[in-house]
Amino acid sequence: MSGGPISSKFTFGDFALSCHPESRCKARSISGHLTSAALLIIIACLISSVTEANEPPAIEVSGTIDKLADAILPLWTSRDPPVILYHLKVDSGDLVVTIESYNSLFAKRSLYKENCVASGWEKLIDCDLHMIDNLIDRFALIGRSTNDRSQTARRVEYRRTLLMWVLGHELGHVVLKHGLSDYDEIKGMHVFDAAGQAKELEADSYSIKVVGNIDTALPSAYSTILDITNALVRKAVCPKTFPKLCSAMPIGVGLIFDYTPGAQSIRVAMTGSHPDYVARFLRILYESARATSQESSLGIVSRQAIELLEVEDSAGRWISLNEALAPK
Repeated sequence: MSGGPISSKFTFGDFALSCHPESRCKARSISGHLTSAALLIIIACLISSVTEANEPPAIEVSGTIDKLADAILPLWTSRDPPVILYHLKVDSGDLVVTIESYNSLFAKRSLYKENCVASGWEKLIDCDLHMIDNLIDRFALIGRSTNDRSQTARRVEYRRTLLMWVLGHELGHVVLKHGLSDYDEIKGMHVFDAAGQAKELEADSYSIKVVGNIDTALPSAYSTILDITNALVRKAVCPKTFPKLCSAMPIGVGLIFDYTPGAQSIRVAMTGSHPDYVARFLRILYESARATSQESSLGIVSRQAIELLEVEDSAGRWISLNEALAPK
C-alpha cells in the first residue's frame, strides 16, 4: 500500500525517463530514438501511476480497540480495502500503526492468507479477515439454527469481538517490539518452546490492557472468550462428540468443566493444531479477573482449569502444562 506519490527516474543507455503519479511520464532520448526497452519502461511507469491513483485513501482511526474493529467490519468483503492508520496512545505519546486488513476470499490482493502478522519494526499489522471466520467455525461458536438472521447477527458480533482480541494481541507485538510475529502459527512443538511462548503470552497480556479487564471491557468481549474457552475444553474432553457434550462434561453456566475433587485432567493432544489455545484463553480469563470483582470467582475457577491441563510431549507422555513450558 502506498504512503503517497513517489517520483521516479529511470535511465537506459542514452534514454531518460521521469515519472510522477500525479502527472504524466516524460521521456527523452539523447539520440532521438526510442528503443523497445525504453517503451517497456514507459508502460511499467504508467501502470504504476494508475495503481497509485486508484488506491483508496487511508482511513484514520483513533480511540479504543472497538472503534478500530468497527472501522474494519464494513470492509469484510471489499475487493480493494483501504489501509487503516490506527493512532494508539502509548506511554511515549501517539503511536501510528498501519493496518492492512483484507479477506482473502474477496480481496484482489492478499499477502498472508489465514493469518495475522505483526511487524514491530515497521509498525505494521497485516491481517486476513478470513482467518477470523475460520476461528468462529473451528471453535463451533455458532450452533445450528433455523433463524438465518440470528446466525448472521451472531457471526458479526463474534467477528467484532475476535477482531478486538486478535488486533489487541498484534498491537502488543508492535508496542513491545517483538519483531515479526504470527497469530496463527503457534502450533505443534512450539507449545514446548518457553522462549517463543513468552512473547505470545506478553502479547496476550497487552490485549487485556487494550480490550480492558473483566470489569472495564465491553461485556461481549469476555462472553466471546468464555464461549471459546468452553468450546476448547469441550473439544479436549469430548473429542468424539464435539461440538456436542459428553458424559465427562457437566452442564452449567460460566466456565464449564469438572472441578470436583479427583476430576480427570483436561488433555490437549498434539495431533491437532493449536494445542496451546486452551491454555492461552484460560490464562486470559485468569489474568483479566485479577484485582476485579471476579477475582474470587472466575479467577479461582480459571486457575483450577489451568492446573488440570495436560499436554502430550514429543515422547507421547502426558505432562502438566507447567512442566511443558518450563525452560529446558
